[in-house]
Amino acid sequence: MSRYSWLFIPLLLLHLIYINKSQIQSFEKKILIKPLQDSNSVIKLNKEGYESRLNDPQQSLLLAEQALKMAKSISYTNGEAEAYRIRGIAKYYLSQTEAAVADYLLALELFKNKHNRLGEAKVLNNIGNLYLGADYDKALEYFTSSLKIAEQLNEPDLMANIFLNIGNIFVRKKKYSQALGFYGKGEKLYQKTGNKIGLTHCLQNKGKIYYELNQLKLAKQVLIKALISAKSNGSNVAGASILLTLSSVYIAQKEFKKAEISLKEGMKIAELVNDTKLIYDYQYTNYELELQRKNYKSALNYLQILYKQDSLNHADSESSRISLLQEQFKQRELKRENELITLRQKQNRIILISTLIVTFMSIIVIVVLAMNVRRKIKTNLRLQVLNQEIMKQKDDLNRINLHLEELIDERTKDLRIKNKKLSEYSAHLSHEIRGPVASIKGLMILESENMIEHHDLIAKLSICIELMDEKIHRLNESLNDPDMPDLSGHQPA
Repeated sequence: MSRYSWLFIPLLLLHLIYINKSQIQSFEKKILIKPLQDSNSVIKLNKEGYESRLNDPQQSLLLAEQALKMAKSISYTNGEAEAYRIRGIAKYYLSQTEAAVADYLLALELFKNKHNRLGEAKVLNNIGNLYLGADYDKALEYFTSSLKIAEQLNEPDLMANIFLNIGNIFVRKKKYSQALGFYGKGEKLYQKTGNKIGLTHCLQNKGKIYYELNQLKLAKQVLIKALISAKSNGSNVAGASILLTLSSVYIAQKEFKKAEISLKEGMKIAELVNDTKLIYDYQYTNYELELQRKNYKSALNYLQILYKQDSLNHADSESSRISLLQEQFKQRELKRENELITLRQKQNRIILISTLIVTFMSIIVIVVLAMNVRRKIKTNLRLQVLNQEIMKQKDDLNRINLHLEELIDERTKDLRIKNKKLSEYSAHLSHEIRGPVASIKGLMILESENMIEHHDLIAKLSICIELMDEKIHRLNESLNDPDMPDLSGHQPA
């Protein structure tokens, strides 16, 4: 081989790259020419998945998986992004928050790459919903960004959804007048578009506000109207949520039987759709019902179930996990962009001599290794922070359990004192009343044998009755007043 033959190596590499480029372009052209029915099938699956999100989120998840697989097979990017979004919504309703945010971020990236502004606005609205229970300001930031795009595109249905979500933020901040204002905006748009499900949610949220404002009569009227609307639309999850609030209204109005019926009906729906958060809320409302009924044993059972459940969904930890996932996603995107930049640099420098190519590749390897080391250090630091948060939450749970045990001991002691007083009341009642009753019987015998004058009989009976009344009154005071000494003469502890 000639000593100058190595100079042909860069030319050979350049030739191979151009061949690969032509093959890639040919492949891309083949992808673009896909049957229209395939993309329509993806759109149909995504639509069905979105419509079943409220009644059967598990079915919604399966439909989104099918749409995602089909969209990838035909390289239908918008359909793929929408499938990720629908899958994220399904996971959100299944309380799989971390998995939901990962899908939302993937959908957001794909929509941005395709310059699909409507899809981007929808995903921003979905991410805002994730933050709704953890970080109100962060949620409002996403909703505002989404609303800005929706107004530019003149999408009334999406705008109505965002108004509804912003209203929910103000409800959680106890700013009910502002919340009602946003609900009113959303209701007008839903009426304009004929969105019955959206109108149902508006009524439901208004009913919650009236309940919080203690306008129970108005809250019941609005919630019953919302429940009828939800059942007519087949919105099971919305119906269960409405029944939960309606149960609280019944409890506040002391209509315990109606509250029990509503709770049973709603709990069946919550268990059917496997909504863990909704099930938890129903268990707590059952506890409140039994507490109002003074069924302390049943109330205590519900309270124990509630405190045994996982308490790791605190607002701060939830926000931290979402932020962590976003940060991880950003790091992956940064790495992907760096790899694309590296590829372009290699293509631009392929005409250089082989020694420069080797040097360039060596620098890239060093950079990648350095990035990996830095990323591992950051990951370890984050893991340490998360471990500290978990230990703190464990301490909080231990304190809660200790407080619960003290509460149980205190109530048990109170019940024992009351039982003791009732026993003493029964014994003393029979003992104290026996004397006056015997006197009355004696007087009646004397009267029957005409051995006592009538006016003397009346006087004696009055004395006996007053004596009985005095003894009963004293016994009642001893029983009902916890600060008085008990019937045996002992001062309460």
